[in-house]
Amino acid sequence: MEINKKELSVKQIELYLNSIDVIKGQCFVSPVNRGIDSKNYLVSVNKRNKFKYILKIYPESTGEDVEYEMEILNKLDSAFSKKYFPVVIKKCFYIEKNPSILLNYISGRILSKKDISLYLVKKIAKKQARMHCSLANFTPKHKKNRFSIFDFSFFNLYVNNNNPHFKIIQNEVGALKKESKLFKNIDFTKSIIHEDLSAENIILSKNNDINFIDFGESHKSEIISDIAITIKEIIISNKGVDFNLIRGYLNSYQKIIRLNKDEIMTLPFLLKRQTVFMLSYLLNKQEINKTTELKKKIAKETKILITLQKKDYPIRNFIKEYNYE
Repeated sequence: MEINKKELSVKQIELYLNSIDVIKGQCFVSPVNRGIDSKNYLVSVNKRNKFKYILKIYPESTGEDVEYEMEILNKLDSAFSKKYFPVVIKKCFYIEKNPSILLNYISGRILSKKDISLYLVKKIAKKQARMHCSLANFTPKHKKNRFSIFDFSFFNLYVNNNNPHFKIIQNEVGALKKESKLFKNIDFTKSIIHEDLSAENIILSKNNDINFIDFGESHKSEIISDIAITIKEIIISNKGVDFNLIRGYLNSYQKIIRLNKDEIMTLPFLLKRQTVFMLSYLLNKQEINKTTELKKKIAKETKILITLQKKDYPIRNFIKEYNYE
């Protein structure tokens, strides 16, 4: 299917939803946070807002990708009795050729920097480990291809050699390629992973339950990769390289799934690899659409990369000496 990247207006979306039998009642739409490859909208039914839903529209994805995400959510809903994860209300349908799904509205708020504590980090780790357990042997009917942890072709695909960041990323990719050879024979534990578990994708409810949202990047991969992404996005992005929080996270995760030492030793490599990947991806996005939000994200990823470079020895030393308590 040809992907339509035309921007849809709120009015267009409202007219479409009110013209088909998706929701009973008049729909009112307002934009909310945007995913990597999706645009999310709050759908309220009638002006009293008694019923709310989340509409995800994927202008840069295919129906196959959306069907894959739906399968993951349906599996999680079954495993967790429709708790802690989005519930699919309306299966894949199309708005002006854009694949879309309708999800339940999860009441609460997005995690903030102030929320990040040892208690919360441990809670996230356990929930993530249980998620990995429930998806470990699940094989979706649809397929989704993503870069493997040893694939660095994203650099040539995403980064223009005229970009001021080109040399920095090129040097880092070169070093990561060499280091990756040390890990290729490791027996990695695999499952379907979230791959974008940042503060923006966790909702904290009034009773302090945590809910994971936005499974648009989920796919089968090494769980240690998902762990590295979570440490980077939840801990390092908000609190810096806090070894107490990292230790708490790893210990709590391993109460559910034990990791072998070889897997844990890849964490310094994976932290940098994920940062370089995200920086490359955002620079590619900026070539198409220069926005203030993108500039801020690029600056943030650049800062994280510099932090990881400066703290490289302490991080490696911590991982080397770390043992599950």
